[in-house]
Amino acid sequence: MKFFIIFNLMFLYQVEAQYKTVGTKTRYPASSDNLVQSNSSQQQYDYEQTDSTHNGEHFFELHTYDSRLSNQPQQVPTKAPLILDATADFINKTRSSMAAGVCYKEVATASLVRHHQNVIPAGNGSTPELSKIQVCCAGYERNPHILTRCDPVCPDDCPNGICTAPNICVCMPGHVRNERGKCITTCPLGCGNGYCNSDNECRCKRGYTLEPQEKKYCIPQCEPACVAGNCVAPNKCECKEGFRLAVSGACEPDCDRCENGICTAPGVCTCNSGYIRTIDMCEPVCDQTVTRTHIFYQHRTTNKFSHVRLFLHPCAIH
Repeated sequence: MKFFIIFNLMFLYQVEAQYKTVGTKTRYPASSDNLVQSNSSQQQYDYEQTDSTHNGEHFFELHTYDSRLSNQPQQVPTKAPLILDATADFINKTRSSMAAGVCYKEVATASLVRHHQNVIPAGNGSTPELSKIQVCCAGYERNPHILTRCDPVCPDDCPNGICTAPNICVCMPGHVRNERGKCITTCPLGCGNGYCNSDNECRCKRGYTLEPQEKKYCIPQCEPACVAGNCVAPNKCECKEGFRLAVSGACEPDCDRCENGICTAPGVCTCNSGYIRTIDMCEPVCDQTVTRTHIFYQHRTTNKFSHVRLFLHPCAIH
């Protein structure tokens, strides 16, 4: 009996000692019921138990700390705000600032009324017989999906860009307009006829050089320089209208029948010294001295002699 009483006292003493321990932290196993669900993942927490007294009654304050945040109070996870990338942000801002492209046109009110209606109401135009309707402005076309919206028209549908107004194309981020008016990629997306180095700078291949203005893409190089044309490939010049490709590889003015002269501009022939331009050619310049020649001839029937004076112009003799 004495042994039973001593055993019970020892058991109660151990329970009370653990019960009154303040600040003891206990790590609960992963399978316990004290796991908190956050963003579909389980997190393990530390709990701190403190003995307090209120109105003569004992109660315990349970403080929860995240084991991975150095005992800082838990913050409720919130959804991160939606951040658009540069391209999406550019598209939204560009489209929001575009003109609507909607204009108004006056038409006969009768054309808007159904045929079976005998009464034609007064229109809202400049006269009662006219009504205003919405149409797409010049340079705009109706959107096939949104009938109340008019979109600007650009050549080639403005690839790699946004058509913000008729014939005005704004390039997307990472693109730049080349000498032909097309939007092409630049570093880090790519570098036509070249490559992007570690500093996202464009380095050109052999036969190409960096474009002098933007310095973001490579253009072909021609020797000699393609002054009156376009250098379409390394040392390949495509001459403009009114010019022709010379033996040297450069473009020179083109003229018809410019012998004894120099073609100084398309269709303009400058004659050499000693020549003068006539209707379609350069002819030699002659002095104004007229040669007088006397000719005597005998008639066959009468056998008499006649005298004829001829005035010859030297420029008439070829």
